[in-house]
Amino acid sequence: MWEHEITGATREIGDLLAARLGLRGGSAGKRLRRAGRLLPRALWPDARFLADAEAMAANPRLAHLVEPGRLDAATARLRAHLRGVDPRDRRRRRLVGILAVLAFDLLVLAVIGLAVWRWRMSGG
Repeated sequence: MWEHEITGATREIGDLLAARLGLRGGSAGKRLRRAGRLLPRALWPDARFLADAEAMAANPRLAHLVEPGRLDAATARLRAHLRGVDPRDRRRRRLVGILAVLAFDLLVLAVIGLAVWRWRMSGG
């Protein structure tokens, strides 16, 4: 029975990772491992613990080694963080970042073009 609670908790976090961070495909454990830098550093141990707990749940003898209190705490912390993530805001920030880099590159290109034009006009 304990195995079902572990897989239920990891499945819930896996679904939140898919919905909020866009991590799709694979098991919840794989999603948690791929989350990496998308999660705050303080949550990395919780994500690693849940991924390991999911792997241990596959073996009934190992499933009993998962600490219930730690599982609940890790799930609660990850759930609280992921529910606060707005996928639309993440996409908007990523788009603004790309546009800012593009604008800066165009500005540098224009300055270089003006410098070359001025150098050529001065007879150099």
